[in-house]
Amino acid sequence: MIQAFLSTVLFLLTACFSAGQQVETRKFTSAYNVSISTPKEWVWDSEAVRDAKVKFAEMIFKIEADGKIRLLNTGTAAGSPDGYARVRLSIISNAKLSQKELRDLSDDELQELTKESREEFSNMPVFKVDKDSVAVTRTRADTDYWAYRISYTRSGTKGPVRVEQYYVPFSNRAVSLTLSYELAHKEKLAPILLRVWSSLEMDDAALWPAEK
Repeated sequence: MIQAFLSTVLFLLTACFSAGQQVETRKFTSAYNVSISTPKEWVWDSEAVRDAKVKFAEMIFKIEADGKIRLLNTGTAAGSPDGYARVRLSIISNAKLSQKELRDLSDDELQELTKESREEFSNMPVFKVDKDSVAVTRTRADTDYWAYRISYTRSGTKGPVRVEQYYVPFSNRAVSLTLSYELAHKEKLAPILLRVWSSLEMDDAALWPAEK
């Protein structure tokens, strides 16, 4: 009886907590039928501002930009009390893995990719990356596509920032989704960005031909 009562109380508390965490969203859908949903109050950069910001970041961080189609750059407003959060969505044409190859990656191969990423991030300009925080893992989108995720913690203007980069390959292309947030605001921002990742939709068979 007592155990059943405690279980009921725990359920109600969990439900109330979850309800309190609900965030009103708006959906972004690109011409490529790739879409995500983000918090409604977040700022969506105009095409010109988005491209200027991303190009600057690519130049500073020496990121390869050839073959990239930038779709969305959004996040919390500057000086927001919720802290810093940023979402970037792109399509890249130089994907190195197919869905099948990603699915079949061994643990040893993932460890080797982690090692390579740690070496690459150790030379990143402007921001300092915690080398031990870098990890390459394999995961699956809610739409059942395989993705590989590069995770790391870097320095930020107001403290450490956690970054999760997701790549969902299709043929010789991939959807690229980068999620960043200040660790000081992890309790609020991490669940929100996890829902952004879960909202990713990719349904255009003409754009993403099925692999054999």
